[in-house]
Order: sequence, then C-alpha cells, then structure tokens
Amino acid sequence: MQLLPIEVGVYVKFCQKLFLRYEKSVSPALVERLYECFQGITWYLQLSMNEAVTMAERGGCVLTSAVLTFQ
Repeated sequence: MQLLPIEVGVYVKFCQKLFLRYEKSVSPALVERLYECFQGITWYLQLSMNEAVTMAERGGCVLTSAVLTFQ
C-alpha cells in the first residue's frame, strides 16, 4: 500500500493554519516551492515547515526568499 502525496492546495492551507496557531504566517509561494522541491513527500515537507515555523518570529512571516537556504 502506498500513500499518495497530499494535494498542494490542501497542504498550503494546512501549513497556514498551523503557522497561525503560533501567531506566525507563511507565504503560500514558499509552501508551493518546497512542495515542488520535495515532490510532495510529506516527511521532507514537515521537516522543512518545522524549521520554518521555528525560524519565524511571533507576528512574522516566512517568505519565499527563505527557500534559498533549501537550494
């Protein structure tokens, strides 16, 4: 049995909701770029999003420019 990747739009909303829980935000473009880089593989996306939410200050936003550290 194989799990298929979560659709990118669903994943973007999921990430935004979790960032809001910590009074932070994330650029949809960043989530989409990471999704593309990691081909929707959840483990890599979760690891990256965990790092992004940790890096963001309360009230701050993680933007697409943060992707440069992942390339």
